[in-house]
Amino acid sequence: MASLTQVLVFISGCGRYRSPSQRSSILTASSCGFMTVCSLPFFLDWVQSGGNLAAVQPRPALAETACVGLMAYMIFHLALGVLFYRRELLLGWHWIHHAIFTFVLSFAIRNHVAHYFVLAGTMEFPIYVMFVGFLEPSLRNDYLTAVTTFAFRIVFHLILLVQWCLPTNRLLVGSGINQWVPASLAITALPGHIQLCYSTVQRAIRSSKQKQALLSP
Repeated sequence: MASLTQVLVFISGCGRYRSPSQRSSILTASSCGFMTVCSLPFFLDWVQSGGNLAAVQPRPALAETACVGLMAYMIFHLALGVLFYRRELLLGWHWIHHAIFTFVLSFAIRNHVAHYFVLAGTMEFPIYVMFVGFLEPSLRNDYLTAVTTFAFRIVFHLILLVQWCLPTNRLLVGSGINQWVPASLAITALPGHIQLCYSTVQRAIRSSKQKQALLSP
């Protein structure tokens, strides 16, 4: 079902978005929107409990469905890319990134901690805003992209990183080496999030300067 959904979403978007760069963004935008919606109950648990990871309810049906859906995106983004937008697929950002995250998602489902991964899926919201703005220029808002990227990909990310380093939270995932998986993933992803935030802020600054130049007499 998840695989069929990915194909149908892509086909439905191809009529409107014809360039390779646009077509490579169809599944990314829809997947980020899907993950954002799925993450809301888990994020609300976390917020309402004052940031207590133990208070996040498992909701296995929703959490595992979200993870399977994201896995389907990773696979079909590459498979369809080979056919329709091969030049847009980057070795690091797509092939390696998607392969690693497919294994991470499998780990989350197998170890019954998918709800924690989906909680972190809240960080997909700024990516959704970014790609919707790319596909539909009339909806582009560089300031919103920059603010949400900083709020979720930096602040929220750092809070989760610190929390996953605490012994009581590590044990929520399991014992042994497994307990270090969330913190390790957060540390590994942080440089990329910082770079992304820097890029969005720079884009917002350029956009502001361009608007000021147009308004100047």
